[in-house]
Amino acid sequence: MRRSTRVSAGLALLLVLATGTALFSSPQRVAASDDTVTTVLQPGWNLAGWTEVEASIEAIFEDIPELQVVYAWDADFQRFRLAVRTDPSGLGDLPRLTPGMGLWLFLAGDEPVTWARPITAEAAYAPLREGWNLVVWAGEDGIRTREVLRDIDDILETALDADGRWPLHLTKGEVYWLNLTGSREWNQVYQPPQIEFLAAFSQEKQDRVRAHVDDVVAYFSQRVGIRVPGVLVRYGDPEQAGCRGYYDTPCDRYWRLP
Repeated sequence: MRRSTRVSAGLALLLVLATGTALFSSPQRVAASDDTVTTVLQPGWNLAGWTEVEASIEAIFEDIPELQVVYAWDADFQRFRLAVRTDPSGLGDLPRLTPGMGLWLFLAGDEPVTWARPITAEAAYAPLREGWNLVVWAGEDGIRTREVLRDIDDILETALDADGRWPLHLTKGEVYWLNLTGSREWNQVYQPPQIEFLAAFSQEKQDRVRAHVDDVVAYFSQRVGIRVPGVLVRYGDPEQAGCRGYYDTPCDRYWRLP
């Protein structure tokens, strides 16, 4: 019985990824705040996420009495790991839950179940790996997908929601599939530099400035693992007529950290 459950879930996932067809129930999120999220899980299979502190697998079975089976995606090995509520044969290989982990949950019974849980700060830091990743979104609720994924756009192949579709917006507490060509530590609450243009520049010039700023951020992120959130870049300050010190050529860039 357990073996057939494992096989059917794996085959269904492949169909979802290949066809974009939803074969499982999509849990309804009914509320979210800065530190909590509440979803309604349906009988059968649901895609949801662990947003609490790291815990043993028993914690989620205690949270949801109707829960019978848990699958988690191991991005390092590109395969599922399994936990079963009653597992005397030692079939399961999912001993612990970590913040931000996406989960397939199978619920018994005939009635929906409301699941309320905290969102910890750690849930917003997702270690992404080459290939498929199943992660919780713990950043700003309702933010445009393109805006968020710009941070990983250079390695992103596709993003899918629980229905197997490209999401237009990301919902706090919900789970998404990301297929990547490389690995990265993804800070979902990272705020990219904001650029304030203090003079009239063409759109082409503004695009070049933004590209240069993105290159600087990418360089320090990849080489030394540092990214400073909330940086303000002021470009074209008339009071900054030139640069001194090591440079004697005119420049019109002025960087300021808030």
